[in-house]
Amino acid sequence: MRYTFAVERMFKGRALGRSADDAMDTLVVFTGLGGGDCSVRFEVGQRYVVYGADGHSWSGKMLAEVPLRGRGIYWTSICTRTRPYEETEVKALED
Repeated sequence: MRYTFAVERMFKGRALGRSADDAMDTLVVFTGLGGGDCSVRFEVGQRYVVYGADGHSWSGKMLAEVPLRGRGIYWTSICTRTRPYEETEVKALED
């Protein structure tokens, strides 16, 4: 599944091909299709803290026949800390 997120804030790392100071308006996040593949189901209009990895560093690239990599393209799964937005999670990232 492909989701496009409006980015409020990046806590760690940076979008591929961008400097740490460059702002991004949107990111594309891929996850599995369901049926036991550890996919995350996102709901439109909800806020999330998304832990994503680019295709270079996560085995999620194996979910696609051709690895999907590029500026602002990430993978996530339920095995990461990706979750609905929680203030306690944001505080932990700020520390």
